Amino acid sequence: MNKINSNTDFSSLLATSIQDMQNSLGVLHGSLESAYEVSENVKPVDLFATLQYETSRISSELFQMRVLQGLQSGQLVPQVDQHYVAEMFEELMANNYVLFDSREITVELQCDQNMACFFDRDLVSGVLHSVLVHCCRYAEKRISLSATKNDQQLLLTVQDDSRGYPEFLTQAIPSIDRQDCQSSSQLAMSIAQEIALLHHRGKQQGSIQLSNNEIGGVFELSLP
Repeated sequence: MNKINSNTDFSSLLATSIQDMQNSLGVLHGSLESAYEVSENVKPVDLFATLQYETSRISSELFQMRVLQGLQSGQLVPQVDQHYVAEMFEELMANNYVLFDSREITVELQCDQNMACFFDRDLVSGVLHSVLVHCCRYAEKRISLSATKNDQQLLLTVQDDSRGYPEFLTQAIPSIDRQDCQSSSQLAMSIAQEIALLHHRGKQQGSIQLSNNEIGGVFELSLP
């Protein structure tokens, strides 16, 4: 057996492996969609719901690991370009429609089709994907995904009809530090916050906010 060269950059190796696993999960995800579409008569809804949720959750965790590796190595640099927000929303819906459908959750999209903004699509989409997967676990029947522009800020909002976010999580934002995280939820929000902070223009920086209202939980990602 060949020995690994001591000069091998383990961080880079880990990042590459994570990306490969994400690609494999993408293939599995597509296969599940095909099986769901061609299944006849009674659909095994519970099975599909479980498989879709677990693959989506693993994909989210791999995304977070990749971002965490980039943050720790100082190599994570946002690739900011102009994107149509509605296209990103539609991609998120297409990648997760079996998860929504099998769990009988309706997702409402509220976004101007012509809204174009500058951000790192991979990072922002990864954050929203993680939040949507989380919402699918706790929402009753409905999730809302919306985008608005206000004072040169892009505000992306995910709202569900769950019991809301726990107090320990809502109070941690915006001072949450990944070094102090004691749960996967805290770590996910810490990473989301750091991705938001990587987006800046002049003195303006991105931010996230968690809150609860009479409907359920609300996640907000603000980008300059």
